[in-house]
Amino acid sequence: MVRLVTACENCVRKKRRCDRLKPSCSACLQARMPCVYMSAPSRKRANSLTAESNHDSDDGAAAPPEADATELAERVQLLESLVQSLEDRLLIPASDHYGSTGRLLDSIPTQEYGPGRNSYADLQSGKLASIGSSSAFRLGHTTLDGASSDPHLPALQSSHSSSVVSLSLAPFTAHASPVIFNHTELDFINRLDLTNRSVKVFGPHMTFINIPFLIRCIHECRFLELSLYSMLLSGPLDMLDFPGRQELAMRCYEAALYELHHASNKESVATVLGLHSMALCSISIGFHAFIEKAKHIAVTIGLNDETRIKRIPSSMEDHNCCRGVWWGLAQLDWVQSFAWKIMPRIPESLHTVRFPTEEIPTKFGKMVFNPTESTLSDRDIEIEVASNSLAGCFVPCKPGCSVAVSYLTIQRIMSKIGVTVQLFGILQAKSKKALDASQHQQDQRLVLLEASLNGWWYAIPDSVRRFSQHLALYHSSHNNEIPPSSRPSIGINDELDLTIPQTWRPIMILVQAHLGRILIRQERWATAILNNPVTAPTSLAFRESLHAAFEASFILSLVTHHRVFSMISPMFRIQLSDLAVFFMIASKLRLDAQENTRVSEGLVTLANIFSNINCAWTETMTKINALMLDHLSTFDDPVKMMMRLDEIRVAAPPMYMNETQQPEHPFGGNVSARPTMENMNTTIPGGGM
Repeated sequence: MVRLVTACENCVRKKRRCDRLKPSCSACLQARMPCVYMSAPSRKRANSLTAESNHDSDDGAAAPPEADATELAERVQLLESLVQSLEDRLLIPASDHYGSTGRLLDSIPTQEYGPGRNSYADLQSGKLASIGSSSAFRLGHTTLDGASSDPHLPALQSSHSSSVVSLSLAPFTAHASPVIFNHTELDFINRLDLTNRSVKVFGPHMTFINIPFLIRCIHECRFLELSLYSMLLSGPLDMLDFPGRQELAMRCYEAALYELHHASNKESVATVLGLHSMALCSISIGFHAFIEKAKHIAVTIGLNDETRIKRIPSSMEDHNCCRGVWWGLAQLDWVQSFAWKIMPRIPESLHTVRFPTEEIPTKFGKMVFNPTESTLSDRDIEIEVASNSLAGCFVPCKPGCSVAVSYLTIQRIMSKIGVTVQLFGILQAKSKKALDASQHQQDQRLVLLEASLNGWWYAIPDSVRRFSQHLALYHSSHNNEIPPSSRPSIGINDELDLTIPQTWRPIMILVQAHLGRILIRQERWATAILNNPVTAPTSLAFRESLHAAFEASFILSLVTHHRVFSMISPMFRIQLSDLAVFFMIASKLRLDAQENTRVSEGLVTLANIFSNINCAWTETMTKINALMLDHLSTFDDPVKMMMRLDEIRVAAPPMYMNETQQPEHPFGGNVSARPTMENMNTTIPGGGM
């Protein structure tokens, strides 16, 4: 995004203030109309525009249709050039980029790049030969369920197959010109941890964030890309449904494809996956238009064709990036169609791409991680930092890029947001009528969340799926009175080596799926306990949550068996604290003997995990979790325990903790609630963010 000297033609005509951002200013973007700029207009041209604007202001007439058609064509041309340029990079060898003896593998006619023709650079600066089928990508013109309002679209689609798209991508270049931020925007940027791609502060003062600001940050600040998506995925659902969300999603999708085109930021794959994850939170059926548009881009590039992916003259890592983007989109389509009971937008005939492979060795820098390493070292810290990043444990390692979609979704579910995690005291104070009304509103939004958890089974690699089946058989065929850490693991991991990150982390995703099922039912089983602790264990929500907790606990028991504590990211430890809370509440209820034994096993497993973390900067969180388990074990009444849980303040540790600062006691002071969106900018135990 660049800032121009001149205002756009629409703003000049309408006599409104223009922020002069290219390729689209804020006013045009808000008005949902294409934006056209004047390139150094002459005095005569400026006078004519002024006269035209005066004429429009007098009679109130809108812009002429010819100008709108030109603006739309420019916008479509820009997107077409982006798609074509990415295809050129994937399908043309490096020597062809200089116009020597170019050749294309399948989609572009070879004579267009042969000797005597224009070079690649010349073609990039030329004009489009056809608008093509991307007229469905018009921003501000929503097409539900992929239906295009353009009657000429079939003819354009047929003419696009034989045309060469070439246009300068200068407006998308992140290094074209430094962006100019205002004071409010700079204040927000200063609150971002660019190194670790995490947002420092959440709060209501972030309401100034709008679409132009997000687009500008994504285009101009490379490391802001994942930070902004981290904020969106961790925020409340209302923030995810802000006006113009579809326009922002498509613009960001284009930006991510542009980064893939230049191969300058591998983490753009996580951005594409983040878009899919954002869409999972949408309750608007109109977002199917985004699926259709994204599918068209992916098909145009060739991400749905395994043969074309294998022809890319690049590494296997890049091939897995392409496969991961496609399967992320496919999973999004599956979840949306399942939740809304409609036909998928991507038919099974297009699923010709296999899952990303797990054959790439996991390396961080020059060192290969050894999970048996128990001493504090730079290697351990590097592993922890990488595993806590949105893209760190999936994009470089490639245990399955499609799993990252579910990972990002569950990271948002695990956030301390009102839909999934509520204070028990608030539930106790609610009247029955108000509780039923809020529950009805939640049911509408939890449909997609539950569907996304069910869709995980189709998103994980086949080897992990078989491992889960072996776990179920192994679990049902052994005596539950034997501690999980003492059970032999022979026969379980015959296909997977659980001591390497690329196979262990997808398995941990299964734990997060079970934990997600507990949290999205938390209001129901907590209300049942607060109303009647005696009959609460028989409620459906509690039984389903208890079963999910048992499954998660058994998988976690393999952590103590293989001693792979360093593979558990700090964010995942926060999520395990929620599992510990559920087990401690369940231990105070009237369960049968077998269930009480399994609850005790789960608490022992979690205590071992909390007390065997060997990284110094996560020591604070370890102590808080252990203290929480010891302290709450003194309560016998489940209701009193739940009220005491509201007073415990457990937040995520910073990425790099100040080791000289002593941790605060989580039970001291007048803290009366967990961190919320309003108080997350205050001091956090173990050092501030």
